[in-house]
Amino acid sequence: MRSKLFVPGSRTELFAKALAGDADAISFDVEDSVPEGVKARARQDVADFLRARAARATSKLIIVRINAWGSPHFDADLAAFACAGVTLLNLPKVLSATEVQSAAALLSEAERRNGIREPIRLLVTIESGRAMRLAASGHLFTSEESR
Repeated sequence: MRSKLFVPGSRTELFAKALAGDADAISFDVEDSVPEGVKARARQDVADFLRARAARATSKLIIVRINAWGSPHFDADLAAFACAGVTLLNLPKVLSATEVQSAAALLSEAERRNGIREPIRLLVTIESGRAMRLAASGHLFTSEESR
């Protein structure tokens, strides 16, 4: 991947334009770029677009930045975006290995329910000093999270 274009999930007028652009990957964001009051609508709009013929036929890498583990939107995001054509789910604000392991297990369940045979990978984003310290010490992705 040489280039990635971020597209706010609440800006439906940009979806087709992004797909037609030159970027190698498109990252649809339903997290920070979407105001709280329109998150459910953005989730539905992005999911509908990703299930449409044009998005399914693209050779672009499709990424969706979902809402963080433990947020009120996490479960619905996972259910909506465990779908054909999505290559990566960007899991933001990761704080522990437990979150990643739990998200991966729930993603596997959603893939099974939705008939997805090609596993969707997680792109984990570290956004706090604590998580950075755990990652630097090698403990973010182990069971030693008590530091």
